[in-house]
Amino acid sequence: MSADVATPSGLSFDLAHEPWIPCIAANGAAGERSLRDVIACAHEIKEIADPSPLVTIALYRFVLAVIHRALADDNGAPWPRERADCAALWDAGRFPADRIDAYFDRQSADHRFDLFGRQAFYQTPTATFAKAPAPIERIVIGDRASNTRPAIFDKTVRRSLTPAEAARHLVTLHGFALGGLSHVTEGGSGARGPLAFGALFLARSESAARPETLFATLLSNLVIVDSRGLGSSDQRPAWERDDAVVTDSAYVPHGYLDLLTHQSRVVQLTPEVALDGTVLVTGVHIGPGRTIAAAHKAAANGETVDSRGMAIGELETTMMLRQGEGKPPFRMSMDRAMWSTAHTLYAAAETKPSRQLGVVAHVYALEEVIDEFLPDGVVSLEAFGVTLKNGGGAVDGWRRERLPLIAPGANGAARQAARGAVEEAIGEAERVSDALERQSRTFARDVVTRGRTDTKAAKQANEVVAALGGQRDYWAALAIAFPVFVARLARAVDDVGDLDLQAIADDWTREVHGTATRAFSGVLERLAADGRHWHARDRPLNTTTLARAEARLAFQDALQAQGAKRR
Repeated sequence: MSADVATPSGLSFDLAHEPWIPCIAANGAAGERSLRDVIACAHEIKEIADPSPLVTIALYRFVLAVIHRALADDNGAPWPRERADCAALWDAGRFPADRIDAYFDRQSADHRFDLFGRQAFYQTPTATFAKAPAPIERIVIGDRASNTRPAIFDKTVRRSLTPAEAARHLVTLHGFALGGLSHVTEGGSGARGPLAFGALFLARSESAARPETLFATLLSNLVIVDSRGLGSSDQRPAWERDDAVVTDSAYVPHGYLDLLTHQSRVVQLTPEVALDGTVLVTGVHIGPGRTIAAAHKAAANGETVDSRGMAIGELETTMMLRQGEGKPPFRMSMDRAMWSTAHTLYAAAETKPSRQLGVVAHVYALEEVIDEFLPDGVVSLEAFGVTLKNGGGAVDGWRRERLPLIAPGANGAARQAARGAVEEAIGEAERVSDALERQSRTFARDVVTRGRTDTKAAKQANEVVAALGGQRDYWAALAIAFPVFVARLARAVDDVGDLDLQAIADDWTREVHGTATRAFSGVLERLAADGRHWHARDRPLNTTTLARAEARLAFQDALQAQGAKRR
């Protein structure tokens, strides 16, 4: 903590120079680093890693926005301007510390990154509130106590946060704030933050032959900002703006960096000094903030919106285009892995460029200008996201998983064929999933409803099948096998003389069928063990060993029919 700045509270916590971002160093040591060190020493750090994946992805987005701005040219245009800029930085092996330091010196002089200073980083110090501050746990996304009134003696409630913790959750709040009254302490309902709709993607150019570094990850996600499709030339991020954040249901971002640093809530933190001199944040005011305008409202204001080419924060702009439909392009589900529903992620760039994620196109382009940028020929996408309940007012769960993509490049025809094999593999997994669901429902009807086919019986059977978790078991097991399958394809592409995609595809099919069989057996056994809970006592359940054996045979027949149909 520094005390040389006179602020209304007499406190200061400069995020540029105080440690607050949790990282894992190249040697595996965990610790907090300042914003300046995270960027200037990114080549010595493996990754940003908070226990909450929502905080992790929010911090990545924030750091990317800072780099875009800190390395901007004299006209304020965000860095990079062209792929050659990335190639030159890759050759240097690190971000330029002199330019990073110069930027933070300018911002620190105006207290722009001071959590408690007169600018109050990512807050609205000029806002007035009628009520007393709410407990600080209201700022924590995904915490049970943040969405409900805590019970007496509930030891999970956070009575205070350190300034470092408060800063992390403040950055996360603006992206993942839930709808309704969940993350508003007064002033009415708030709209969901721009990240609380679907999935976000972080590209990693990792390789078995090269240690993973934060520098490489950040470079993989620093897309060319010139093509963001937001018409304004004003590319200042939120912390450089003096205009107060007010409730606005149709806010049009001024530029890409304003979009990345969008403030969806009006916030004021309440710090206190403990008897031992420790500074803690114990309270918070949260009011409704800005809601990003739909595309038609943006057009009315003279702005153009284009979702192609967006990087890690592309979902906000995509949602502008899709808001009328009410569906983000990629959703998270607690029942199935992300890769199983994201067919467009595996589409070949040559055939569906308009549907390709901007960060994927960026990494593909870097491979063309940087030697050995993807030595294994695989891009690893890390997907982050939440699933919501209660109308979007509470977190049901979160997912974080990696999705491998085969990049274009040398041996283009072979790589394209391999990517086609990936799409077919996903399709095969989907078809077998459908067969698993149908057979599970059939057996549930026989056991629970005694073969009745009325609407009530069908609903009851569906509830039973969902509760028994066959689909969860199936997709969870394939989430482990799928990256292995993609890696085999990539190795086969590199060794063209031994390119046998059909043999690899056949192995995948056997893996899928075996996984489905095991998942179905689990459904049968759990239904037999727990069947008494699903039916009235005077109606005996048909869960004999013979019945279960017949169900397994029926499922094997369905899989064989599926395989014959595929051929």
